[in-house]
Amino acid sequence: MSTWSPIRWVARNIGTLFLAFLLALMVWISAVTSTNPNEQRLFTNVPLEVTGLDSNILVINTLPTSVDILLYAPRLTLEQYARQPEFLGATLDLSGLDTGTHVVPIQVQYALKPARLLSVVPEQVQVVLDRRISQTKAIRLEISGEPARGYEAAPPIISAARAEVSGPSEAVARVAEVQAALDITGLEQTIVRRVPLQPLDAAGNRVEGVTVEPDSIEITQPVNLLGGYRNVVVKVITEGQVKEGYRLTNILVTPPAVTVFSSNPQLVNDLPGYVETQALNLSERTDDFEVRLPLNLPEGVSVVGEQSVLVRVSIAAIEGSLGLTLPVEVIGAGTGLEAHTSPETVDVILAGPLSVLDNLLPEELRLFVDVSGLTPGVYQISPQVGLIPDEVRVQSILPGTLEVEVLPQGTATPTGTITTTVGITSTPTLTVTLTPTP
Repeated sequence: MSTWSPIRWVARNIGTLFLAFLLALMVWISAVTSTNPNEQRLFTNVPLEVTGLDSNILVINTLPTSVDILLYAPRLTLEQYARQPEFLGATLDLSGLDTGTHVVPIQVQYALKPARLLSVVPEQVQVVLDRRISQTKAIRLEISGEPARGYEAAPPIISAARAEVSGPSEAVARVAEVQAALDITGLEQTIVRRVPLQPLDAAGNRVEGVTVEPDSIEITQPVNLLGGYRNVVVKVITEGQVKEGYRLTNILVTPPAVTVFSSNPQLVNDLPGYVETQALNLSERTDDFEVRLPLNLPEGVSVVGEQSVLVRVSIAAIEGSLGLTLPVEVIGAGTGLEAHTSPETVDVILAGPLSVLDNLLPEELRLFVDVSGLTPGVYQISPQVGLIPDEVRVQSILPGTLEVEVLPQGTATPTGTITTTVGITSTPTLTVTLTPTP
């Protein structure tokens, strides 16, 4: 009888064991791929990072800022890339490149494995490089326009005389000058302005792609009066009074100051600092108006420019208030109906121009409640005031709501005595009391 040996048993069954291992491996792979299958997924707008660029080299063409990457990997890995985009990146390595045109491939970094790169769009990028240089240029100040008549512009003062232009050598070489422009058209006083600096080529066109340091300068432009000229304010002279019951609220003159000239400078120096207009007539005026008025000037003195000024006058009515106690009139009662109010009289305060209130008679007014469409019952209705002049407004009605009872005709109605009193209070000191007959 032979002795059993494990080694001999393994040797005799090695094929069977290997087959069993392969079957087990296939079962495991099948199980894994069924739950986490391999897929391909496109990741768009992945940021493109430029690296390795020498500090003295500039990229003068436009590079893409992102790429699209197509990966093949298990589903769970792709989902993790989607959740953590920092594990997926793209770089454009410009290390060691000198000036000129280069075609540089895109390099993709994907940290999570297993994964396989299928494609990247674009695969490569054309890069145009140029050397960075700096040159110092003188600043040329371009003054345009003329100051106002009677003024002269003195030489301007600028905060810097030179500027440094830097950028690609080709662009910097095209810069012929650095210009600062200032328009002094119509100036009547010294100004201080900060203006930008413009790099221009020989044809006067702006050169793009370069930087100027400083990018702006401060310009002080002195502007002075010429001899024989002087600025003086305008004083409006008035005559007459606005209509009784009205008041003058404002007089506005445009321009408020004028420039005068004389061939004899002493004449303008002798002026008191103002010139008067011809008289502005306010007699019986009741409303706003405007008019152009000439100026009264001494012999030998004239105005520079427009010879008259525009005067705008504002006039307002003097307002007061008028208190009345008026009977309530009912209108709009339906057929076979009548209506009664409680109370039967109401206190009304009117406001408006005093001249209108003084001539307002109580019997000219109408205070009513409208019961149109109402059926028998008790209602709360606000009274209305009618037939008042347009200039007059209702300030208050007391009480503001009346109790109105709508009844069939023939129903007993309450009786009472109606008394109308009138009181006028004006602003600021006038008090008038009237007692009309109702």
